[in-house]
Amino acid sequence: MKLLSEEFLSKYRGVTPANAGVLFYPVYLRTYSRWLEDHKRRERWDETVERVVEYSLSLYQGPASVEELQAEAENLYDHIFNLKLLPAGRTLWVGGTKAAEKFGEGNFNCSFTVIDSIESFADLFHLLLCGCGVGFRVLKEDVSSLPYFRKVTLINQEYKPVPAIERIEETELHDWCFNEPEHMIEVGDSREGWVEALKIYMNICADKEFHDDGLETVVIINYDNIRPKGERIKSFGGIAPGPEGLMEMFRSITEIIAHSSGNLTPVECMDICNLIGKNVIVGGTRRSSQVALGSPTDKQFLDAKKDLWKNKTHLHRAMSNNSIVFESFPEQHQIKDVFAGIRNNGEPGFFNLRAARRRRPTMEGSNPCMEVLMDNRGFCNLCTINLMSFVDRGYFNIHGALQAISLATRVGSRMTNIDISLPKWDKVQKRDRLLGVSMTGIMDAFDALGWEHDSEEAREVLTLLRKEANDEASRYAHEMRIPRPLLVTTLKPEGTLSQLPTVSSGLHRSYAPYFIRRVRVSDMDPVCKALINIGVPYEPDASKKERMVFSFPLRTSTKISANEEPAHRQFNRYLTMMEHYVDHNASCTLTIGEDEWEEMEKLVYENFDSVVACAFLPKYTDAYPQMPYEEITKEVYEEMMKTFPDLTHLPELVNMYERDEFEEDELEAECAGGACPIK
Repeated sequence: MKLLSEEFLSKYRGVTPANAGVLFYPVYLRTYSRWLEDHKRRERWDETVERVVEYSLSLYQGPASVEELQAEAENLYDHIFNLKLLPAGRTLWVGGTKAAEKFGEGNFNCSFTVIDSIESFADLFHLLLCGCGVGFRVLKEDVSSLPYFRKVTLINQEYKPVPAIERIEETELHDWCFNEPEHMIEVGDSREGWVEALKIYMNICADKEFHDDGLETVVIINYDNIRPKGERIKSFGGIAPGPEGLMEMFRSITEIIAHSSGNLTPVECMDICNLIGKNVIVGGTRRSSQVALGSPTDKQFLDAKKDLWKNKTHLHRAMSNNSIVFESFPEQHQIKDVFAGIRNNGEPGFFNLRAARRRRPTMEGSNPCMEVLMDNRGFCNLCTINLMSFVDRGYFNIHGALQAISLATRVGSRMTNIDISLPKWDKVQKRDRLLGVSMTGIMDAFDALGWEHDSEEAREVLTLLRKEANDEASRYAHEMRIPRPLLVTTLKPEGTLSQLPTVSSGLHRSYAPYFIRRVRVSDMDPVCKALINIGVPYEPDASKKERMVFSFPLRTSTKISANEEPAHRQFNRYLTMMEHYVDHNASCTLTIGEDEWEEMEKLVYENFDSVVACAFLPKYTDAYPQMPYEEITKEVYEEMMKTFPDLTHLPELVNMYERDEFEEDELEAECAGGACPIK
């Protein structure tokens, strides 16, 4: 049932959102706008919002009348369209599509698993392919549950793609001869096919039934059914990466098992997870976000990324952020060791299980950005309100903000009604119903209002918003007759979504009053070609020749640069948010000056029972070419803006370039035997 009428939607056609920032069009077109095959163009923002709102309300289960649902749909549409409220980025991309119907988990930002079975590796692979970030734990007691793995001989067959009409979807296992330990895995052309291939292969390595005494086990993998690199993926979107990454993944996993004792160590398990993630992003068509949680007594884990870029070995380990898990209050020397490692290598960080379990006793780990507290096989779907959108000429519209956070809570609550394709995960998700109601533009709002983050006014607003979110979570769960969410509020990094209104991300301060924000885009992306055409300043990426770097001048309401803010004030802001707003954890990265490390080490130790997890990085001290952020003066900003182009026509240019590319793709696919949508 369609809830949004054409009469209502007509008011938004051809309109730029009220709170759109400089980066709105480039980021939206690059990240969230789907290709509409019937129209041979990308979605417009009003169409994306329509798709997402209709999808969100379709998940409702309860007694509300059609009229009430229509009123909520219109209210929600206006909030999302004007960037006051934003659902999960994953839902902006996949919500309301056939892919979301088949893989509801594609809507979820966050997930967590304990690596204690072959199934957990396969689940991690599946979730990364669906676009979920995955946190995983590899404590010694976790991986000790894994089976013994035997060495096998792997043969990757030469890739000879078959016509689309002949491709199989499901992976098949063939035994060449009943009495010989030689097997062939024929990989199917689907997400399920890729995951099943990994599961079959690891089971062959582990299962005694696949081994005859004294005979070498040979596994041949055939990739011919996988669509060639460059074919359009029609359901999830994007471009197919081809089989090369999958081949390398199996090759590398085979080497890890061959060099192991058979009983995989935590770091060897981490390596396999990282290699899976590396395969997922091959070709730049997907993202892969991971965090690895290990033991503070596991020296191999502690040193896993030591001198990673200097030695240029094990570079796949860059796929995950690594953190050690403290289950009890650490000794002071352990905190000192953590900070020594962070100063030298940036990692590992720490995750305070003791503090986290005071907030949620049944939690086992967290997602990659560490803002959600999860049980094994847990999910969370995040949504955001833009606090800056409720500031007008020095006045904060608290009633508008409360309405927005109530709507955001309802969006997240409806998302928990989704069916997950993994039954064990579905059971945990429907039991816990975790919400992640977040905020962005916080410091821009406070700076515009002249409030300190720990002022009475700020604390009161944070407390009111937290109460409203939790009250609405309880009320709406009762209305829909579902379990009340265990936890409701969080603060996520907000890196991409915050760029649509172009406000300070999460709880972080804007980089400077005036600065250049550099955005990297593949030179094959139609968005790249359109940005060049329209006149956005650009230059080739010095570190990757296939990319261009575009420069956007930004103005903010902050009075000081991020580098000027003392580290102890940043840490205090984290503690303030944890006390007055956050149920889960607040994801934050604290930037530390050279003379501030000892003070920060002391503050963390003294406040350890209040800290679940933080990231720490040195402050920028030396400028280098093509920095993502570069502070500039007001005069330089105004000079750049004199010639900076109007980006409102960017969508038309992107469509022009992508239409040309699409027609070329269709011709090539027809010559190859036709295109097949992703399964």
